[in-house]
Amino acid sequence: IVGVDDSGSYGYRPERPFATWDYAVGQCTASRGDTLVILPGHAETVTLAITMDVAGVRVIGLGEGRGRPAITASGAIDAVTVTAANCRIHNIRFVAATSVTAQINVAAADLVVSGGVLEQGAGPLTAMTVASGGNRLTVKDCLFLGTAAGPDFAIDFEAGVSNPTIAGCTFNYSPNDIDTACIRANANAVSG
Repeated sequence: IVGVDDSGSYGYRPERPFATWDYAVGQCTASRGDTLVILPGHAETVTLAITMDVAGVRVIGLGEGRGRPAITASGAIDAVTVTAANCRIHNIRFVAATSVTAQINVAAADLVVSGGVLEQGAGPLTAMTVASGGNRLTVKDCLFLGTAAGPDFAIDFEAGVSNPTIAGCTFNYSPNDIDTACIRANANAVSG
């Protein structure tokens, strides 16, 4: 549970939640099925990337619409970098910030991103980057929302990715438009 304090005595009950998503990930054990629940209305501004570096962790946001948890990155960073396999991010709202390099950077296999909103204003240029090793990525039932002119891509498959699935997503960049493409794959970047 995320929302109040980052210390060992917090995080296990709704009335005593951790303050940050990144700290909560560090309290998890790999491949044990640990689930982080982020409470409705939680808003977090990050200046260093949240790193999903523990395998098999699920992050579940509670709430609907703008009441779902919101993550805003500040600075030339990725808001979330996924470097461990078999993780899941569900029902999180990523808020636009101009200098951000990506809202989610995928660098590990078998990530599922579902039910979320990735808002792009004049930046970041890409909502989700998928680096080498991001095999079998699943993105489903997400809203990619342009709130100002400027974004280049919603999802950018950069290199070395096999068997991705994009299903049930909405790409709404009207009336501001997206500069290049909603989904881009560099030559030979996607197979399967």
